[in-house]
Amino acid sequence: LTAPSLWRYGDAAGEWQQLDCPLMVNGGELRPPDPFREAAEARAAQERQEESRHLVRENEAAAGAIQAARRAMAAQRSEIDEEVCTCGFQGRQAIMAQVRKNYPQLRLADPPKRIFAETETDEKGCVRLLYPYFTLPDIESSADRASRHPDVVVSHHLAAACGLLDPGGDEHPDTPQPSRRRTPQRLRAVARRAQPHLEHVVAWMLERTRAVRADTGETLHDVEPNLLRLCVLERLVSLFAR
Repeated sequence: LTAPSLWRYGDAAGEWQQLDCPLMVNGGELRPPDPFREAAEARAAQERQEESRHLVRENEAAAGAIQAARRAMAAQRSEIDEEVCTCGFQGRQAIMAQVRKNYPQLRLADPPKRIFAETETDEKGCVRLLYPYFTLPDIESSADRASRHPDVVVSHHLAAACGLLDPGGDEHPDTPQPSRRRTPQRLRAVARRAQPHLEHVVAWMLERTRAVRADTGETLHDVEPNLLRLCVLERLVSLFAR
């Protein structure tokens, strides 16, 4: 049998009969589906679902650890009648302002607030913020520490690349403003300026990319490195395609 195709009901035989003439749609013949391609797409969709569920479990575990630390710190602070922001919002505001002031090379950095909600336990068993912001010396020390955090650094490079490659206009501080015409020469110049930022983003993504079994979440080590690079390229292209 060939599908798709035209059929007719034969009254004499009392059954449906497939015709030899091709099925035409919009002036062209409708080709039969490729079963191997359909099977590959179905497997890929199932693997993506398994990967998504695995990532959800990882994120839930990480969020649970952060929430447990927040509750421990809130209980500890309530004993001494002192309030502190445990979500990282106030810490990010105070510390990142100092980071941008002290480290101009990170002036576009805008990391997630969860970084500044991280905690640690001291030798006395007390929970404290990993990035304190209560006093100016605290902010200076935390700013120095945050300036070396990979997520803080990559947030600057990602913002710089997006600003340079934004098709809506050259709004990036490093981009001169005399003309907004996208000539080939200008596009090449923009690409040269964006390249080091994109290289840093790619390196950051590669460090955190790993292959796992879809059913168990177990890390796979015998994976061709170029396959991981292709996965990173796909994610990066999809980011800018949006």
